Amino acid sequence: MNKNDLAFPLALHEINAWGLTKREYFLAMALQGHISMGIPGHHKSPQNCAKECIEYVDAIFAELEKAGK
Repeated sequence: MNKNDLAFPLALHEINAWGLTKREYFLAMALQGHISMGIPGHHKSPQNCAKECIEYVDAIFAELEKAGK
């Protein structure tokens, strides 16, 4: 699983459609989960929330690479 592959690839007559990468898609889901937790003061700033989500997603892809997925 390459984190830069398209999350929802679609080829039409040998023309690739562009969209989110797998990493961007996972980041969107992680961010949604983080924000929906709604714990006051959990994230000191939007930048901190984004940084945490990026760390989680990158860890997921690192573990997938180790497992050969």
